[in-house]
Amino acid sequence: MKTSILIVDDHELTAEGIAALVEQTCCFHTTVCLNATNALQKANTSHFNLALIDARMPGMSGIELIKQLKISCPALKTVAITGFDEDETVIELLQSGAQGILFKRSTDGNELKLCLEEVL
Repeated sequence: MKTSILIVDDHELTAEGIAALVEQTCCFHTTVCLNATNALQKANTSHFNLALIDARMPGMSGIELIKQLKISCPALKTVAITGFDEDETVIELLQSGAQGILFKRSTDGNELKLCLEEVL
């Protein structure tokens, strides 16, 4: 069975770009959701090996989504992606249960692949 990744980002271009990069560099299947509510619903009705989640989104944040997923889908691995690299955000992400953190400004395809493989 092919590894399946749920990508959650409120910016469609970013989400689709990350999905294309994951599919190209990792050969994983991806599903994109543009908000946390849809992602939570999708995660509870489909099987994913890992969720790659934007930390800051309108409505339910990625941080809150990770906390919710830890309750409803405890086997699901989570990696946060963020454009905010201040200590407060990193601490919140680690406390939420994220198993990895990638920074949008400095992560390339190779680092993305290594992170996903390590977390999986």
